[in-house]
Amino acid sequence: MNMNAKLKPTLTHLLLTVISLFTLTCTLYLYARHESSSHSTTAYCADCMHYAMSVDAKIRQAEEGGAENVRSNKQLFRYAIDVSCRGGLFVDKRCLDFRRGFLGNAERYMVAVGEPYEACKGVGACR
Repeated sequence: MNMNAKLKPTLTHLLLTVISLFTLTCTLYLYARHESSSHSTTAYCADCMHYAMSVDAKIRQAEEGGAENVRSNKQLFRYAIDVSCRGGLFVDKRCLDFRRGFLGNAERYMVAVGEPYEACKGVGACR
């Protein structure tokens, strides 16, 4: 009995192996590419809230320092927005979206950042 004859792969075996590997590769590729829309929406909203809280913290810090008319000071608001726009948020370019949204109606958001969720709903980052 010849052992080499039994171990020799046939064309059918090779085709089944290639098709299986191709299917597995495509499945893994599509799975890795798939991004949960609810996760990305939630993360976007959370990043906006973090940004708004950071801006509000800068404003509160100035209030505690004894400055007057802090909430209505456009220059301080712009400073707080610029200083808060750094780190991971800046790298992702999300910060620039939030910054544009808040500066688009600065009079409204100077006060609204005190309620981060409402402010982020206003700029369209949260539902």
